Amino acid sequence: MTYPTTPTHAQLADYVALRGPKQVPTRVRLKSGEELLVRDPHFDDDRLTLWVTCLDGTAREIAPVDVAEVTERRANWAARAALAAVSVSAGAVAGAIVLRGVSELSLKDGLLLGAIVGTVLARVVMWLCQGMRFFARRKRVIPGPPSN
Repeated sequence: MTYPTTPTHAQLADYVALRGPKQVPTRVRLKSGEELLVRDPHFDDDRLTLWVTCLDGTAREIAPVDVAEVTERRANWAARAALAAVSVSAGAVAGAIVLRGVSELSLKDGLLLGAIVGTVLARVVMWLCQGMRFFARRKRVIPGPPSN
């Protein structure tokens, strides 16, 4: 059995209502081909229009029939977890090798200190690389992908 799809204006109203305050800009692609990076979307229930504030500060009114797709940026947690694991492991090994040859600390002390340095290094590297495409992905929210 095929279920009817939810109208675009209802999807937009639900998305704006459930979105909450976020600092991440949302990308709205219109059927004309224009793409807008917007923040603070507001759906007017009386007129059935979407009001958005573009990143340059201008406000625009968009009809739901003009919206082709709405996407938002999400973190790629698998890539971030892999980077953190590699950084902590590399820091532990480097700490064990360096401290073993330089001081009288034991191998366990070197591993612990290296893991702590690797943890700090992982946060710094994630902060530096957060804008890279590999560490973030775009998730389509309207029209939503079919639910599995």
